[in-house]
Amino acid sequence: MTDYQLAISPWCIFKTISSGYQMCIARLRTRQEAENYLECLQRLMPNARLEIAFTTEDLRRENSTTACSEVPK
Repeated sequence: MTDYQLAISPWCIFKTISSGYQMCIARLRTRQEAENYLECLQRLMPNARLEIAFTTEDLRRENSTTACSEVPK
């Protein structure tokens, strides 16, 4: 994704993959889209730990090759 695409899709759905680590599995433009998509994902993956977040972090860092990042608690 380009920086522009990341900037216009600030709502992310994160899946917890291990203790303290999460992966952004979807980026959406509006909170309503994110909530609707989260509901669908929860039906498909009932045991997955999923959450919605509005991202404001450095877009270049997020666009790096690492898919996972440590999430502060």
